[in-house]
Amino acid sequence: MVAIVESILARMAVTLILGATIVASTLGAWFRRLFFLADATATGRPIDIVIIGTFYNDGWFQSHVKPLIECRNIGRIHIVTDQPLAQHDKVCYHCPSRTTRKGLGRTIARLLVLIRLARKQRLALLMGYHIMPNALMALVIARWFWLRAAYQMTGGPIQLIGGGVGSENRLLRRQAVSSRLREALMFAIVRRFDSIIVRGESSRRFIREVAPNVQCDIIPGSIDTDKFNESPADKTYDTIAVGRLVDVKRYDRMLNILAEFKQHRPSFRAAIVGDGPLSARLRVQSITLGIDANVDFLGQRNDVPELLTSARLFLLTSENEDSQSR
Repeated sequence: MVAIVESILARMAVTLILGATIVASTLGAWFRRLFFLADATATGRPIDIVIIGTFYNDGWFQSHVKPLIECRNIGRIHIVTDQPLAQHDKVCYHCPSRTTRKGLGRTIARLLVLIRLARKQRLALLMGYHIMPNALMALVIARWFWLRAAYQMTGGPIQLIGGGVGSENRLLRRQAVSSRLREALMFAIVRRFDSIIVRGESSRRFIREVAPNVQCDIIPGSIDTDKFNESPADKTYDTIAVGRLVDVKRYDRMLNILAEFKQHRPSFRAAIVGDGPLSARLRVQSITLGIDANVDFLGQRNDVPELLTSARLFLLTSENEDSQSR
């Protein structure tokens, strides 16, 4: 009964948020046209941009920020996130205080930082990672402050299909049931962005069907291949997995696979690198399956390249990342 009530409330909340985003972004655009206000986008020189997201570790910086740093037409990159990561001359972090996050919540705290940046900095583009809440905030603030808005669809089309019910966003997942109405609202919002960034060709084909008039570009994840040159002959682990411990990564499925594998190779060794809200549940599952002595939960690490080279096989069971590069 509790789950049903939570699902109903989540559907109502998502519908309200999506509808409010459409109204707010439309009013901002109308206001700009009414007073003949031009876009603040700079021309003829590198532009300053803002990216909004939850960046968990330096691996996110390497994968998502490094490609932007390499763009010659981008000047300074302002990052609105919970805590600073790797440092670079082109990067400036803007993090809400812990008090603000606790008092107002992470989303509202980030929104206030974003508004302050849009008012005080000479910016050209706001880019949000994942549709909710970061891309929605980027779209609304961009329309009211006469900037361009971009949506970084890092998680793929699953963020939008059925109203985002299959995404890793907690509120969207709590809907539990797909909705054509909320999907239509999602698609309507996507068509309001100036540009959309995806990770692979299959996602770009999807966006071209949903929003044919919106510019869509591929920026694949950045990998420093020099870190993987040396591979020791003696391997510590038979298999390894790396990622956040969240539902969409399907580590529960991975542990079931490893439990079956143990029937054929009882002494196998596996490692799961990462942290997240499912950490305790997955550890309990490994005990229940009788593989807790075989699987090492290594938590968040900054030596991932070394750990990867110490394993024979990389295992991926995520629901939505296997087709991003096709």
